[in-house]
Amino acid sequence: MDHHGSKSLLAGHIPVDLEDHRTLQSLYLDPIFAILEKVNTGRLPNETWAGLLEDDPSADVQLVIDFVCGALTVSKCKAEEIEI
Repeated sequence: MDHHGSKSLLAGHIPVDLEDHRTLQSLYLDPIFAILEKVNTGRLPNETWAGLLEDDPSADVQLVIDFVCGALTVSKCKAEEIEI
């Protein structure tokens, strides 16, 4: 658990940003998955999935996460959350 008692990985740029509702999942992963679901609705199982970029749906996209403190501790506790 983090200092707020949350079991989720919190996201923010400064300590005051760290609130239980501001998680990696809610701010970054859920919106990405929502876009992927939207652009791929109706695709057949044998069709290639479209990606995040409208102008280049086959482009690879990377999500870079900057752990600014306790990365080793975070990686042990939160590996399941960031594994995609």
